[in-house]
Amino acid sequence: MPNIDITLQGTDLNISAQVGDILYHADTVDTGGFTTVATSAIVEIGAILAITYTGGTSGDQIVITVEIPTSVVSPAEGDFLFFSKHNKANSNGLLGYYALAKMENDSTTDAELFSVATEFFESSK
Repeated sequence: MPNIDITLQGTDLNISAQVGDILYHADTVDTGGFTTVATSAIVEIGAILAITYTGGTSGDQIVITVEIPTSVVSPAEGDFLFFSKHNKANSNGLLGYYALAKMENDSTTDAELFSVATEFFESSK
């Protein structure tokens, strides 16, 4: 499959974007004074191979190298670009830190445990 380089002006790329993510593009439509995405025209471009931050003649640039199948239409200027994470790579079981809790009742009378709870979240890695 061939590769394409998509050049973006500025340095405002979502910091969660990384090599291996899947890049998409969609046409934008003006509706009621707002620019929205034509959700019926979402196209998967391919896997991100590299993200390079460079200083070009027009100022700071971001170059995203993407592997694109020959059957896929390349994004046009003005298209909305977005990415998704690969589910297998970013949804493994718990890795790294863990906790172990031991609860004891030192009372000589009966006691009832009302609730035990935890909060956790998956980081963007």
